[in-house]
Order: sequence, then C-alpha cells, then structure tokens
Amino acid sequence: LIDRHETGLGFSRAILVNSSALRALKPFGIHTKIEQAGVPFTSMAIRGPHGDIVSGAVGDAAPDGIRPISLPQLETEHCLNQGLSERGITVERPQTLVSFQQDGSHVASVVEGPEGTRTLTSRYLLGADGAHSKVRETLQIDPHRTPEPLGMYSQDAILNWEGEPDLVIWILDSGAVM
Repeated sequence: LIDRHETGLGFSRAILVNSSALRALKPFGIHTKIEQAGVPFTSMAIRGPHGDIVSGAVGDAAPDGIRPISLPQLETEHCLNQGLSERGITVERPQTLVSFQQDGSHVASVVEGPEGTRTLTSRYLLGADGAHSKVRETLQIDPHRTPEPLGMYSQDAILNWEGEPDLVIWILDSGAVM
C-alpha cells in the first residue's frame, strides 16, 4: 500500500461510514474500531443555507445490528491504519505512482518516494485517490464523466420524513460541517 501524502490528509472530506462499508470491514474487525470511535445514528438531515435539502430516518437496523456511523474521514483512516498495523501491513508514505503497465498476469507499477524510484509488481492495482487519479489519467478515463450506465442506489436510507434527526449535516459555502 502506498500513499502520496506524508501523514494522510490533514482534513476530512467524508463525515460518515455507511453500513455497507462497515459490513465489508467486519471480517477484519475494523468495523468495531469505527463503531467505538463514532456515533451510530438512526436519522439525519442535510441542511443548506435555505433549509433542509433532505432529512429522514435511516430505517430499522439489519439483523446484524449494523447502523451507519458518524465519524470524520481522518478518524476513519486512523481506524483503518490501526487495523492494517495489527496485521503487519504498513502504508508506505510518501510514495507517488509514476506509471504502470499491465499484462495478463500482473501489474508493474513505478513509484517514487524519498529514496528514489522503484518498481512494484502485483496481481492488481487499485487506485483509490479520486477522480483525478494517476490510474484514471493513465487509462485515459475522463475525470469529468462516469462510465455509462450510471446506476445508483442506497440500502442505508429509508426516509419517513418525520421527527427530529439525531445527525444534522450543514452544508455551507465553505464545505460540510457536522
């Protein structure tokens, strides 16, 4: 695992972890760290300068009892890093993906860091660095559009539009604030 940031981001973009992500992390025990660090919620509202954008109940907990958790991205990343560390995995920082080539069996990734440039060989390359990633750029995927068809759904929100939410997200011109 590599990350171009020396210590990770110094700010949070995400402010919650959905139950589907928690369920995926459950086999690794990381969901427990996130649940202990954050606050589960049953309803939420997203409010803008002119009132509610959307609000409502999240719905009944699944049979496994997992609910979405309110937790800033920085703290979520801390939980993820702890889980990796417990398994003897470290995130190499700062390392930047320079280029990669793939064939039918592996990917050769050239990365650059404080000690110079080196090549890493793996079965897969996963770029989790957003729309303007080096992976997207190299594969010539336009960062301003998504592949067609675009299908979106959520299993986490069943809105009944009643009552006061226990999580309120305010969206201001400067960003989202809890």
